[in-house]
This record gives sequence, C-alpha cells and structure tokens, in this order.
Amino acid sequence: MVHRYKYQGEFALADVLAHLVAEAVDQTWTGSLSVTWVPASRARARQRGFDPAMMLAEAVASSLEVPCAQLLEKRRETPPQMGLETRLRRTNLEGAFVARTIAPTRCLVVDDVYTTGATASEAARALKAAGAQQVFVATVARTLL
Repeated sequence: MVHRYKYQGEFALADVLAHLVAEAVDQTWTGSLSVTWVPASRARARQRGFDPAMMLAEAVASSLEVPCAQLLEKRRETPPQMGLETRLRRTNLEGAFVARTIAPTRCLVVDDVYTTGATASEAARALKAAGAQQVFVATVARTLL
C-alpha cells in the first residue's frame, strides 16, 4: 500500500494509512500535540507532484483533531536514503533538517517508512533544538534490515 501511495499516486490511500497511524497514537495526550512531517526534498516533491509525508501528516492530524503545521524544512538536498547502508544513512542526513519556527512543546513527526531511524533522529534533533520538549515519531511501515 505504501508503494502504491508513494510511487503510483494512489492518493486515496493516504486516509487509510493515516487512520492506521492515528489508531496507534496514544489518545490520552493528543490534547497538547502538534503534528508535523519529515519534508521531502523540493526535487523529489516536484518529481512526484506531492509530498507523501505531508499528505499523511495532514490526514493523521485531521483524524486526531489536532493542529498540523510544517515545522521542519529540508535545508539541503540529499541522495535518497533507499539503498544506503545504516552508517551512510546517518551521515547523509546530518544537519539536513532545520525547524522553521519555535517548536511546540509536544510534536508528532509523521513519515511513511522507518528503516534505521536516521531520518526520525535528525528530525527530532532539529525540533528539540527549536524548543520541543517531547518528540514522537509515527510511521506507516517499518522495513526489515
């Protein structure tokens, strides 16, 4: 489903996938939560015609009835993570994200796939540097290494 959504443009799957993510989020702390996403590079978003994580995050926030905002910006283009070994994934993304504004206290970062955690770690680092006290990450799928 993730592949069809991300690479074949089956946008209706965003709501289905977002519902699964929203169900997994602990509903007891959503009241003070802001949702954001790991932004795609400008080139990849242009190539696909959309940002998969943004669309998922907006649907997750809608389902949870919490705010959604672009809190992160990709400050430099990076090669795709797919196919890179673990240590290269980390160095590939070092310093790639920066917060666009002061971060809310509690942030939920939505992304499509979790592989090694390099993207999630770098996104969390940028949000914490901007003032977030808690950063949670939710993805639709996890790859097996």
